[in-house]
Amino acid sequence: IVLEAENLIPNLSILDTATDMEFAFTKLMMNDQEIKDANILANYPHLRFISLSGNALRRVPWLNKMKSSVYIDLHENSIKELPEFEEFPDLIKFDLKNNALKSIPVLPFPSITTLDLSSNKIKVIVEGAFAQLKSLKTLILTGNALVKITAQMFAGMTKVEMLALD
Repeated sequence: IVLEAENLIPNLSILDTATDMEFAFTKLMMNDQEIKDANILANYPHLRFISLSGNALRRVPWLNKMKSSVYIDLHENSIKELPEFEEFPDLIKFDLKNNALKSIPVLPFPSITTLDLSSNKIKVIVEGAFAQLKSLKTLILTGNALVKITAQMFAGMTKVEMLALD
């Protein structure tokens, strides 16, 4: 399905303000819905929690607009590539396991603590891809086809407690 206003809005959670005069959509959970296109989400850049796992997403050009997100779960889709990102200051967890990613761009997520890229088709991690992940504690890269692994790939990741490779 294509995600449109009529099937999106009932699945959004609302945070009321103190005055009850304004509100903000903060959470979207639409897992296992066979969603192929979620481009409408570019109109909701203030979502803090996004869970679209188990869908049929291949492209996620809207993702670079989600700069207010704290949690993004896109596991078990068919995503082939990620867009170029600008800084996501609040993102803490990003789950992309079981997709079709072939490479990883630079990820400007200074607050992220958990990044799961397992079970993709990743062969290449661009130099500096993880350099801005200063708070990262868990990085999972198992089940990929990495051609080359170097210490420089992980430079700057001083707080890592778990690095899973195979």
